[in-house]
Amino acid sequence: MNVKLKRVIEEIEKTEKKISEWQEQLKQLRQQRKQLEDQEIIKSIRSMQMNGADMLKLLDGIQNGSVRFVSDAEGNMHMESGVKDAAESEDFEHENDEMV
Repeated sequence: MNVKLKRVIEEIEKTEKKISEWQEQLKQLRQQRKQLEDQEIIKSIRSMQMNGADMLKLLDGIQNGSVRFVSDAEGNMHMESGVKDAAESEDFEHENDEMV
C-alpha cells in the first residue's frame, strides 16, 4: 500500500477515535451541567422557605406559565404572576353571585 495513503488512513482512524472520546466527554459535561443547574434550582426553591401548599402552588404556576421570573437591570430576580389563581377566580365569581 502507498505510504502516504497508509498514513492518511491511520490519521483518519486516530481522529475518529479522538472525536469519539471528545463526544463522550461532551456528553458527560452536559450531564454534569444539568445536574448542577438542577441543584441550583432546588437550592433556590428551598431558600424561599415556603410551606408545602405554597410551594406546590408556585411550582404549578411555573409549569403552567402563570408565574415567571424576570431579571432586572441589576441582575436581581423577581417573580411575576400574570394570571389570577383559579381558586381565587372561583371565589371571586361566587362572591359576585351572592351579591346579585
